[in-house]
Amino acid sequence: MEKVLIFGGLSQWGSKMTDALLLEGVSVTVTYTSGNQEEEERALAFGRNAQFEKVAMENGSSFEWIESGQDVDTLLFFDALYHEDSQETLDHLTKSLTALDQLKRIVLISHLDIYGEAEGEIDETSPLKPLTPLGKRVDALEKGFIQRFLEYKEETSVDTVIILRMPHLYDEGGTLERLDQDRLHVKDAAEGITQAVIKPLKSGIHVIQLSSGERLTSHNKERQFPYNKAAKLLNFKPKVTLELWR
Repeated sequence: MEKVLIFGGLSQWGSKMTDALLLEGVSVTVTYTSGNQEEEERALAFGRNAQFEKVAMENGSSFEWIESGQDVDTLLFFDALYHEDSQETLDHLTKSLTALDQLKRIVLISHLDIYGEAEGEIDETSPLKPLTPLGKRVDALEKGFIQRFLEYKEETSVDTVIILRMPHLYDEGGTLERLDQDRLHVKDAAEGITQAVIKPLKSGIHVIQLSSGERLTSHNKERQFPYNKAAKLLNFKPKVTLELWR
């Protein structure tokens, strides 16, 4: 059974990823900071599943729990988008690289804002020109993430790194409009992330876009984020997003 440790697995969107992985029969461990009532309530709902485990952190920057013998195959950083302290996220990554002996795969969630105001067809090879605070944060996070992985490569059992660049998420309660910003339904995001966790991939570093693939128009400018690579490697197709979009 695949064993996954999720940073942010009890957040609003992260809980959807936790649920999707549990439905696939994956053993899921999530971290949360003690005293967060919303996350503790979500943990109670998942607690009935024998494949679910939670790790309470008294201090979000403490690494003691990592050294307590966590046995996981994959590390999923879902809260990196919403965590203002990128340095803390990178510190968790570094500690995980060296302390989790069974760890084979790391999945980091990034964002399409990393491309800035690029036009036309934008894929994983397009130049990175972040302008927004979020774009700049994920740009620094991706660079630091790869740098630390390469730095500790000889000291870790990790052989596969996957960076998933996604747009903003929404659910049935949200709205989907034809804007210059891409959107992805949370069910499609959960499916894509689940496949990134469980699907065999070649060892190395993979950067993959999860997007609607729709052509966006704003101020007479067009842009499109194709998901060709995700379709090929993860069998990804944003079915729910496309049904609601059209």
